[in-house]
Amino acid sequence: MFLPGLGFIFFGTRQIPNLIPFTQKFLQRELKMRFLMLCLILLPLLVNAQLRRADSIGNVITTRNDAVFSGVDGMLRIAQRRGEVHVGDVIATGPTTPMQMRMVDSGNIRLACSSEMVIHEYSTGADQPVNIAMEYRHGGLLLVSGRSERESFTLNTPFADVDIRNGVFEIEQETTASYLLGVYQGSIRIFNNPGGLQVGDINAESFVRITLNGTIETIDRNTLQAQRDRNCAPLGVNQ
Repeated sequence: MFLPGLGFIFFGTRQIPNLIPFTQKFLQRELKMRFLMLCLILLPLLVNAQLRRADSIGNVITTRNDAVFSGVDGMLRIAQRRGEVHVGDVIATGPTTPMQMRMVDSGNIRLACSSEMVIHEYSTGADQPVNIAMEYRHGGLLLVSGRSERESFTLNTPFADVDIRNGVFEIEQETTASYLLGVYQGSIRIFNNPGGLQVGDINAESFVRITLNGTIETIDRNTLQAQRDRNCAPLGVNQ
């Protein structure tokens, strides 16, 4: 005896196993497509991260709280220990946040609280000439030369261009129009007056006050030390 309804159910259920291979192939194809799309999304990010690591010119040694980097791409990065430093970075510290960075040539850069600087160039490789160009904007800054110490490099400041050779050099902003400079080692040349004025040398320490109108006067070490303390710079030279 043939029952149409049961026949439909019987023959229909016999077809279900045939759907399993099709479903498996469909799911496999979907998974492959989704994986491919994920790779296409992540690949540029991974490549960019590798390029940034290759372009790193230093790392943060110590910092805390609200120090930030602003890269050439305009993106802000919160400064953190072991964070990378790159050419083009604008580096700014907060009111309670000094920061210290170690560069690829073993040089050292230390920023006081509420300070800002820019690294325009930093090439020190053995197979290329030394090309270091940085900009000091405000606050407190200490520079210690690295392996490229025999070569001079330029620091742009609001009051002058400063050429630094084989040096340990410090700037502390005193007011909006005056700055205190200390040369602990090496020599610098300040291009503010015609012909430049050399301050400090290999064997002597020199400390001066320089103003935006070009006046320069000698000060003592204690004056700079007091201003460093006011600028929240516990990472200054301690000799």
